[in-house]
Amino acid sequence: MWRIHRDARTVAARYDGRWFEGQLRRTGGVATAKMLLASQSIQSGLTDMVVVGRPDLTVEALVCTAEWQELFSADEIAEAHRRLGRPLYHPTD
Repeated sequence: MWRIHRDARTVAARYDGRWFEGQLRRTGGVATAKMLLASQSIQSGLTDMVVVGRPDLTVEALVCTAEWQELFSADEIAEAHRRLGRPLYHPTD
């Protein structure tokens, strides 16, 4: 989570990330991701990264990676795919 936060700040001038950083510090990466996926609203960080062509720098993309999937429910993974607009999104790492 910290890597995507750091990288997002370097590629998108409009990405602030202070709220996300605070959440990571308070609750950790998995809890932050679960909270974001449970929210009814799409977060600005996702929008910012999609606009600059870097959906790989989103919580949603991270949740879709094999490395992280065991930490999330099937519903959370499906929500991450839905938000990315790619039902079969597979990160390239």
